Order: sequence, then C-alpha cells, then structure tokens
Amino acid sequence: MVSDDRVKLADFGFSTQLINGPWQHLDTFCGSPPYAAPELFSDDHYIGGPVDIWALGVLVYFMLHAKMPFKASTVPLLRTAVLRGEFEISSTLSLPCCRVIRKYSILCKIKRPFKNI
Repeated sequence: MVSDDRVKLADFGFSTQLINGPWQHLDTFCGSPPYAAPELFSDDHYIGGPVDIWALGVLVYFMLHAKMPFKASTVPLLRTAVLRGEFEISSTLSLPCCRVIRKYSILCKIKRPFKNI
C-alpha cells in the first residue's frame, strides 16, 4: 500500500521472460510455495499462465478468508494438500466469490481460465 491508498504488486525478481510466447514451457520453480500450483510440485515443466491463475485464486481466497487455503506446517505437507486440492470455502461467501475461487483453483491446469494475452 502506498501513501495515496493505492496497492502495488511486485514479484521481487521472480519472473521469466517468455521468448517463445505464452505457451512456452518453463522449468524453474518461482514464487512462494503457499501460492504454488499443483504442476509446480509434480511436473518437470509448466506453462506460466495457468500457474499465475492458480496463484491469483490463492490470493483471492486469502483476501476473502483472511487465511491461506492450504493448511500445512511444512512444504512436504503443503505439497500433499495442494496436489489433493484440499481446501474449504466459507459458507458465508457469495456464490460469485465461490465460483471465482473454484474456477481459479481447478487442479487440472488446462481447465483453468487462461487466454493468450
């Protein structure tokens, strides 16, 4: 948050330049484990867009619940929880909010909403 109440997001250097377009296969684990998509824990490579959509789903969950979706005390336990898609959405959230979280947190990477942007 900056002085005029604007929010700024930064990746602090955890980024990759896509030389071959948005469907380029990547192989470097970037980012924080609590925001990591299942394919970061299980595949040798991944595509950036669906991974970013997953991380956005985690961020939306956190903003609406004030806690992270996957409960784990270690990275191996977090990996297991993420690969199983083990999280609960509060019954107090509106249906549109629930839909966004569910859509962005689909385990199957090719089913997450992502377009060539």
